[in-house]
Amino acid sequence: MGTSAGRNSRDAVELINNLTPAADYVKLGAIMDELITKHNALCVKLDADVGVTDTNYASTLGIATLQSRLAP
Repeated sequence: MGTSAGRNSRDAVELINNLTPAADYVKLGAIMDELITKHNALCVKLDADVGVTDTNYASTLGIATLQSRLAP
């Protein structure tokens, strides 16, 4: 399932939300997108914190966005 170059990141969220009525009811795509965004932001903050051992959290533990997972 691919996406065209003109589609935006909301398309991936809407696609997941529209998979089933239950997914739409709980807005599963929106929840997943928000969790990925918050997780990646935390990894960036850990990398920037001088008190945390430098293990490149963002590059080793970062999660790909929903849109990039659905790209062709």
